[in-house]
Amino acid sequence: MQHLLFLFLLPFVSSQSDNFPQEEVIDLPVGRFPDPSCKYTVHSGNESGPLVHSSVRVGEPLFHSWSCSYGKRETSLYCLMVNQCTVADQREKNKKIEIIDEFGCSLFPTVLPHVSYSGDLKGGLGVNAFSLDVDQTAVFFECNIKMLLKLNGVCRRPLCQPLRVFREKQGW
Repeated sequence: MQHLLFLFLLPFVSSQSDNFPQEEVIDLPVGRFPDPSCKYTVHSGNESGPLVHSSVRVGEPLFHSWSCSYGKRETSLYCLMVNQCTVADQREKNKKIEIIDEFGCSLFPTVLPHVSYSGDLKGGLGVNAFSLDVDQTAVFFECNIKMLLKLNGVCRRPLCQPLRVFREKQGW
C-alpha cells in the first residue's frame, strides 16, 4: 500500500495587506495541481531484475522501487521523496516498526540503506530479504511518498548521514 502526501511550499499573499500598496499586489490564476500516478514494485536482484510476484528466501537480494509520472503533463516542478516506511509481520500488522523516518533516512543504515534517487520522480533501495519472526514468513512493507515542490529547479530532499558516519558513532 502506498500513501501519497503532497507538500507544497507556497508563499502566502493577501490582497488585504497593509505592507504593500494595492497596485503592487498580483492576483495569481487559480489552478489545480496535477495528480501524479505512482507505483511501487519489488525486483529480484537489482533495479532491472524481474518483478517479484511470489515468495522469496531470506537473504535473497531485492530492489524496492518507487516511481511517479504525470503522464502527458510531464512536469519538472516536483520531485519524489520516499519517507515514513514501516515493516510488520503477518501476525502483528498493527505493530509496525518504522525503518525509514519522516526525512527519508534509514533508521537502520547497517541493514537497510537510505533510499537513492535516480531522477526527480524515481527512487529505490537494494536490500536482502528479511523476516521479523522465525515463525512468520510474510513481511508487510509500507511507505509514504511526498511530492516536493522544487525550488529554482532543484529538489530539496533532506540529506541522510552516510553509513560511514553512523559506523564512526557506533565505534565500528
